Amino acid sequence: MSFTELLKRIENGDSDASTELLDQYGHHIRRIARIRLNDTMLRRVEDSMDIYQSVMANFFMRAATGQFDLDTPEQMLALISTMIRNRVMDKSRFYRSQRRDMRRNISIANTPTEDKNRETPSLMMSREEVIAEFYSRLNEEERWLLEERANGSSWQELAQKLDATPDQLRKRLARVTQRIAANIDWE
Repeated sequence: MSFTELLKRIENGDSDASTELLDQYGHHIRRIARIRLNDTMLRRVEDSMDIYQSVMANFFMRAATGQFDLDTPEQMLALISTMIRNRVMDKSRFYRSQRRDMRRNISIANTPTEDKNRETPSLMMSREEVIAEFYSRLNEEERWLLEERANGSSWQELAQKLDATPDQLRKRLARVTQRIAANIDWE
C-alpha cells in the first residue's frame, strides 16, 4: 500500500491505517522525540513517550480532518519533527515560567521522606470490619461464587457448574456488591 493511500485511509477514520502508520514509522518518530528532548532539566519532568503520544494524537486528529497535504513519508516525518520541536519548546516555556521554574526544584533525593499513604492500624481494622460486614450479608451461593472467583475460577467454569451464562453470574455478583455497598453503614 502506498503512503498516499495510507493517509487517505487515515482521513476516512480507519484505525487500522493509523496502527499501520505507527508500525512503519513509529520507531523513527520516537527517536526524534528522544533526540528533541535533550534538555536534562526538562527530561526530569517530561518523558519522550509523553511528547510522542501527544504529538501523534494531534497529528492523527488533524490528519483525519484533512489538514495535511503530504505526498511522501519524508514530508510527514519532517512535519512531525517540527510538531515535536514545538511541543518540547512549549513544555520548556511552561516549566520555566516564574512560578514553576524547574531550575529551582530540589532533588528528590535531598527531601525527607514521609509516607503519607502508610496504613495505620485503625485503617487496617476498619477495612477488615467492612470486609467482614460485606461477607456477612452474602448468602451461601453468593459467598461461594465470590470465593471461587478469588481462587481463580473463570466465569465460564462457574457458569457450567451453576447452569447459567457467564454474563448472568457477572451481573449477579455486581448487583449484590452494589446492593450491599449501598446498605453498609460507612460511618
